[in-house]
Amino acid sequence: MLFSLSPPRHHPQRLSLLPRQPEQQQQQPHATKAATICRCAALASSSDASSSSRRFQFVRYGDSAPLQTTTICCDGLVPNASLQLTHWTNNETPEQFYADTSTEIAMNFVESSNNGAFDGGGAYEDALVLNNHYDTDGVLSCFALLEPEFALKHKQIFIEAAESGDFGEFSSEDGVKLDIALSSICDPLSSLCVTDDDELAYALAFEKVKALVERLNEDFGEKLWNEGYDQVLEAEKVFERGNATVRRSEKDARLAIVESRTEDGYLSSQVVHKKLKEIGADGLGENPVLRVLRATKDEGSGKYRYFYEKPSYGWVKKLKRRREIPDVDADVLAEKLSGRSSSSWSKGGPLGLSAICQMNEYVSLSPNDMAKIVLDIERGSVFT
Repeated sequence: MLFSLSPPRHHPQRLSLLPRQPEQQQQQPHATKAATICRCAALASSSDASSSSRRFQFVRYGDSAPLQTTTICCDGLVPNASLQLTHWTNNETPEQFYADTSTEIAMNFVESSNNGAFDGGGAYEDALVLNNHYDTDGVLSCFALLEPEFALKHKQIFIEAAESGDFGEFSSEDGVKLDIALSSICDPLSSLCVTDDDELAYALAFEKVKALVERLNEDFGEKLWNEGYDQVLEAEKVFERGNATVRRSEKDARLAIVESRTEDGYLSSQVVHKKLKEIGADGLGENPVLRVLRATKDEGSGKYRYFYEKPSYGWVKKLKRRREIPDVDADVLAEKLSGRSSSSWSKGGPLGLSAICQMNEYVSLSPNDMAKIVLDIERGSVFT
């Protein structure tokens, strides 16, 4: 998507295409919305033979799981849950189920329970499924436990949509579309947003998942993803017109340089991922990059502003298929970059959890010169 380079009105779920973590999540009203819970429970308790007997309950971040029943927390971390199926930092997800997204973790749990590879699955047949934030990976991982037969039938698009939502990846066109459609329910940057309440958003999403998957490219689905997907296509055109490029640094191939124009805004992570994939530099590629340096050029002055980032999946601390990304103290790095580039840098950036730091002004330093600076600073800690 295309975004202004002015300080964003930060909503990481869609702007940065990454999930909301505790420090970014709005607190929900303490009172439980009985109608919403009933609707979610009704879905999970459906007489449809393909449904499980599990139920869903949304909990506020920081609240513990109910102690009177068996519980599974999906995607988020909920203290005292009987079982964790999440990729969040400091998770205790069993290794036999672990994967890069929580949706794939949930799929592994369902498959293992069905084929007997996990002999403890029976203990969770009536479990209460919990989550404490709304995003695509959260919706689809929870839905996989509520409607396992449907989820396994559509396993590929479920995982691809989760990868788009949590990692800003373009695993498939339909995966991106499904992510955009589900995100739009609770995305204030979308004209289709119907609520800013995560709990209500879950009820609305659960009611739509089956129809969205089955009718994604019909009018029913298109009206929910068309607006957001048009922005992805617009970002692709920026590259097609030659106004943006992605390449490896000549100094170290593990640093990717994304060059674009200020007037084209902050380019969609999914489109940047497609370009990284083309050169084998994405997380599943032959030689994944460890850092991304975005250089946005002001055509009038010829100067650049820089954003320094991890690959968009780099916020996840434990990964199975993708390359784990070294962490860094962003405040210390911003201070070093400010000194070496004679400019002002600060922690953070538009990419949310995978942002490291950003330049606060435009400078005459070329992308190659800026790349040399970041490589020199992180040589030995990242670029070893």
